Amino acid sequence: MIETLRAMDDHLLRDIGIDRSDIPRVVDGFTEREIRMRPVSSEVEHDYRRRREQAA
Repeated sequence: MIETLRAMDDHLLRDIGIDRSDIPRVVDGFTEREIRMRPVSSEVEHDYRRRREQAA
């Protein structure tokens, strides 16, 4: 989750109410269910699948 948020540009982070320096704190506050959630953006989903394939 941290990697996904760090990959976002500052404008997008501001749009969702997160400052780049707050990413670790925000993620620490997520529940297990929230951490397991998959991204819904097709661009992010594509990146997620590519990273999973590279890790395998």
